[in-house]
Amino acid sequence: MSVGLTIPSIPIPLEVSQKIIPPLANSALHCPGYLPLGATIKDWSGNGNDGTINGATWTRSNKGLWYLSYDGNDYVGFGDVCKVTTESFALMTWINVPAIAGVEVLIQKENELAVTADAGYAFYLRTSNPYLQLLVTDGTTAVTASACATNPADSTWHFCSGNFNSATDVVEVFIDGVSQGTGTAGAAMGSIDNTENLEFGRDYNDNTPLQYYLVGSLCLNRIQIGGTLLTAAQYLSIYNRERHLFNV
Repeated sequence: MSVGLTIPSIPIPLEVSQKIIPPLANSALHCPGYLPLGATIKDWSGNGNDGTINGATWTRSNKGLWYLSYDGNDYVGFGDVCKVTTESFALMTWINVPAIAGVEVLIQKENELAVTADAGYAFYLRTSNPYLQLLVTDGTTAVTASACATNPADSTWHFCSGNFNSATDVVEVFIDGVSQGTGTAGAAMGSIDNTENLEFGRDYNDNTPLQYYLVGSLCLNRIQIGGTLLTAAQYLSIYNRERHLFNV
């Protein structure tokens, strides 16, 4: 699958360049953050999955890039969208996190992160290897990446992504286009569908009082469902194409 993008040879305003970053094939959600719309973050995938911002604040970088900052009790809610049954899927987001305090959720569609009996998926940070984790569970069998020795929480922007291959029941996580580790389910995975809300920045709200929130910033959040998964080389291409927006 091609994920190439032709870069214009003449300079264009950042807001325009950010807006025209195209959704990938099979995009279920594409939130580049252009332009800040108050309490709404716009989904440019064509699916109309706009999110409602709860506490997270719009911030503009020195290059004009708009992103959302989370201070430890914020989240963005999308409702029951980006549903996955037995398809392969991928998650992508740029993160800037100063340090990891416990568990910090980036993207989640599952009832309780700590309870694998609830079907769904979660993309989050941990305080030890694997620092970046993708959890996929059908309510009985759960699979996570076995390793991610790179800690992306260093107050620098990093491109974090994860794949779930439903044909092989394998998850894989990447940082800045480099594979960090994989994990294989111990049994055949069934449907991971649920009716929970998709959220950025926290564990789902049924997990009271053990909610896990993010302290840091997210930008260019993307979810792809179905189709051919991206390879490490394709993730690296996206990283190299977009890194100038984040001064890295």
